[in-house]
Amino acid sequence: MLVCTLIWFVGLEYRGLFMPDEGRYADIAREMLDANDWVTPRLNGIKYLEKPPLQYWATAGAFALFGVDEWTARLWPAVTGLLCIVFTAFAAFRFAPRSPGGVVRRAARRRWCSPAAGGFSSAASS
Repeated sequence: MLVCTLIWFVGLEYRGLFMPDEGRYADIAREMLDANDWVTPRLNGIKYLEKPPLQYWATAGAFALFGVDEWTARLWPAVTGLLCIVFTAFAAFRFAPRSPGGVVRRAARRRWCSPAAGGFSSAASS
């Protein structure tokens, strides 16, 4: 798991920011940090209110901590993507059957072995 996480974050700076989206969102976060205006997202000085500001806040916070760079521009989406993978794996291990045929075997055992269904247990007792 640690190796996959390391590969996940090391590859953030492999290529440049895709235009227009990644560059736009990084620039909005940079302007938010430069102007110290954490309420109103702006792009080239014009209010940009089309998206909720959570990603801009997180990216501007990463810029404040680690400096303005392509890696830090992608840090928040990478963290949330990794958390989604971890949560999905947790849910899969938590709710999936313990063995591949576990659900089928349990259903078959309940049906065939219950006296109400006339299964093997009622035949064995008569």
